[in-house]
Amino acid sequence: MHAELKKLDNSMLGYDVFFDSMDPGVKKSFMNNFSNLWDEIDSIRYYNKDKSANSFKSFIENSKDINTPLSGVHPSAEGHAIWAKELARYITKYNLL
Repeated sequence: MHAELKKLDNSMLGYDVFFDSMDPGVKKSFMNNFSNLWDEIDSIRYYNKDKSANSFKSFIENSKDINTPLSGVHPSAEGHAIWAKELARYITKYNLL
């Protein structure tokens, strides 16, 4: 993901986040590119943030414990079951509840 965002950085100007100076409760933040934004995303709360299998689809497609990850273009029942087990493991490991 980081490599793809760097490609965007090179092709676009990025963006700036401005704040209302009249509201002191608003945190000022400046993003001059998408890579910086990606760096601010919590690496625990975003499942496997910097790994290639970081989504439901990529997890089930890369799992060696599943025979049929997809049923057509949708996750199979087996895909749903193995993903549910993985999410429970991940949530427990990082105490996210």
